[in-house]
Amino acid sequence: MIYLHGRCGDPHAFHAWDQAVAQRATVISIQGDVPCEGSQRTTWSRSASGLDRRISRALTAVSAERGAPLDETSLTVVGYSLGASRAEDLTRAFPGRYPRAILVAGPVAPEVGSFTGGGAVVVVAGALDRRAHLQEGAAALIAAGVVASYLILPGAAHGAYGPEGERVMGEAFSWVFERVPSLARSP
Repeated sequence: MIYLHGRCGDPHAFHAWDQAVAQRATVISIQGDVPCEGSQRTTWSRSASGLDRRISRALTAVSAERGAPLDETSLTVVGYSLGASRAEDLTRAFPGRYPRAILVAGPVAPEVGSFTGGGAVVVVAGALDRRAHLQEGAAALIAAGVVASYLILPGAAHGAYGPEGERVMGEAFSWVFERVPSLARSP
């Protein structure tokens, strides 16, 4: 499972829900490739192919560190805020490689054309964040026949998973893995 943080966001924010997926997948957090001004944090360029190459290198490094190969053919991508936009870019460019996407608090509604590869997507919004565009986007995906769902993170403002992040993200993971099972389980 690949985690993409938000613009100048925390690459460790996935710890808010990491136990919800611990038995299903190895989470690899990819840092953005563009430095944020006045900060040690990073943001994202628009290159889906460059990001995919960086993910491949990270998978190779983690596999070597673990001494066992990770499944590189059927990845789940989780993106938060701007990371959700980059996750959508990956599903559009490489639908077979990224058949499962969880888009959290994206800045724009997901586009139907990004999810025509037969995968599954969960759109997640914080209850205290802007969310009308995400709910409408999820409804448009479903109306177009995309395997999609919409979930709300109770008590979550932008930049946070809220008090029920572990539970809601656990529901999102269960949902996408039921719709698109993993081809292989990594040790």
